[in-house]
Amino acid sequence: KNQDLMAIVECEDERKKVQQFNSYIRQEENLKKFQRIFPIIATTSISAHKIGKPGTYFDMVIMDEASKATPLEMSVPMVWGKKIIIIGDHKQLPPMMNENNIITSLKKANQKVLAETIESFKESQFEILFRTAFKLKPSIVATLDTQYRMHKKIMDTIGHFYSEELEEGLKCGLADEDMDNEQYNARGSRYHGLTIPGFIEPQTHAIWVNVNTYESQPSGSTSYVNYGELDAIKTVIKALQKADGFQKFMDSQEKPEDKEIGIITFYGAQYGKIKEMYKDGKIDKSLPCRINVVDKFQGMERNIIIISTVRSNKEKHYGFAEDIRRINVGFSRARRLLIVIGNRDFFRENAHYKKSIDEMDHFDIKQLQHLVR
Repeated sequence: KNQDLMAIVECEDERKKVQQFNSYIRQEENLKKFQRIFPIIATTSISAHKIGKPGTYFDMVIMDEASKATPLEMSVPMVWGKKIIIIGDHKQLPPMMNENNIITSLKKANQKVLAETIESFKESQFEILFRTAFKLKPSIVATLDTQYRMHKKIMDTIGHFYSEELEEGLKCGLADEDMDNEQYNARGSRYHGLTIPGFIEPQTHAIWVNVNTYESQPSGSTSYVNYGELDAIKTVIKALQKADGFQKFMDSQEKPEDKEIGIITFYGAQYGKIKEMYKDGKIDKSLPCRINVVDKFQGMERNIIIISTVRSNKEKHYGFAEDIRRINVGFSRARRLLIVIGNRDFFRENAHYKKSIDEMDHFDIKQLQHLVR
């Protein structure tokens, strides 16, 4: 029974196994047989096209992270189910596209209609569906109001982004006694146990480190770098490594990703410089780090997150950093400790940042440099 499927499972050549399975699952008869064995099937949006021929094979399709999907990526899984549940957060980033370069090229080629279509992706298809359904048939729309990822003090830095949809605001599903449980691996614990007198205490969970240096733009680039923030990242990491309780915390974490320090920035040029520092050993290479731009960090989380905001100028231009979805994604990646590096006075003039900054402890980089000498 099911010998053809067992032969695929037992194949030792992984590449051949994948090819054989894809060929197997495309056949409608095989798909129905497979469903009887495995009634729940997980796949990515695009890989779903490999499942049989287009048709409603499933009683229900659940699509997660839908706000990051393009219209085409959403359409593939939506044709397979009698019912579909689409899950996403329209307050987070839409599909990641290098739209500025694409749009400029299309306009130069006199493809204005296509350029406008690409520009429309700045509002995700999920957000369009959400808002349309809410107006036409609100009974099919549900808004989740409770988060379980981060300590409440971190959640408070992003709660105002949801005030329009949620009458009582964003809620923390973690009980106070669980969040502050000193047993790192206890269910619901968001305790980090780090102590640097004057900077971090175990009850500190969100910090803004003030750096006043201005941004600069690399020659021939549309992106931005802030060298003062690059130095600040090195200082913050040195401070963390010197903190009482740091090694104990790191040793307590079993999964590799839970040991990683997440370093996020809003700009590609800054990302490149941070990666270069890590590669050159200017950031301790023995310390596991996950470095990326905020768009590529969506969907991930780390215990400790450091964010480099980059922008700082006399003209009060915020660029990408002004998008509340970008702020929301960046700040909400941290589970236990969020450290944001940037020009506090510059960003406090933006209403959204002001509300976030007001929920954080504040520290100047010069004070921190003095502590880690």
